[in-house]
Amino acid sequence: MEVLVERCAGIDLSKADAKVCVRINSPGKRVRREVRTFSTMSDGLLELRDWLLENGVTRVGMEATASYWKPLYYLLEATEGIEPWLLNAQHIKTVPAARPTSRTVSGSADWSSTVWSARALSRPGIFGS
Repeated sequence: MEVLVERCAGIDLSKADAKVCVRINSPGKRVRREVRTFSTMSDGLLELRDWLLENGVTRVGMEATASYWKPLYYLLEATEGIEPWLLNAQHIKTVPAARPTSRTVSGSADWSSTVWSARALSRPGIFGS
């Protein structure tokens, strides 16, 4: 399947933390993936933004869960070079690609869904709200 976004990230937000998977797709090379957890307090969100910029991420996808997405979305929207997308969970589930299992990523289901969001975001068929 064609890759449209070379450097993207998927974020799973909760009240206490944000799990982020940065996915770097290089033509002809193995996909590089890194997952980290950040606090949802102001300092943590600023650290998250700086990490995304260090990795050259151009597009970020996150599900609109409760109102937890708002502070991070507005921060990323004001950051030059990063395009934040709110993703509908139903649309993510219909992307034609193999959903990773917990065996592919160490940790909980949150890690798996974060990696899945980043993977789906890099392919055609996902659109921001």
